[in-house]
Amino acid sequence: GPSLTQFGVPGALADPVVSVFSGSGQLLAANDDWSSTSAGLQLVGAARSVGAYAYEVGSKDAALALTLVPGTYTVQISAATAATGAALIEIYELP
Repeated sequence: GPSLTQFGVPGALADPVVSVFSGSGQLLAANDDWSSTSAGLQLVGAARSVGAYAYEVGSKDAALALTLVPGTYTVQISAATAATGAALIEIYELP
């Protein structure tokens, strides 16, 4: 997403949407603009607890914190608008 530009990543996706699907293809959760959700404050604490990069409040980055049972999942990044660009997916196990 857009926060990648501060790390020198050219062409970062300006407004990503992250979606998580079960192994059977069922949408489990999705997020666009992480800090615009009620779970935004939880994401700040979750990122801090695992040493992940902290997004700037109000950024267009997408993030989720989920509790998942062991299994197969698909994570997809798409654009909220008709755009293309670079994106990074990081997955952490929360304490």
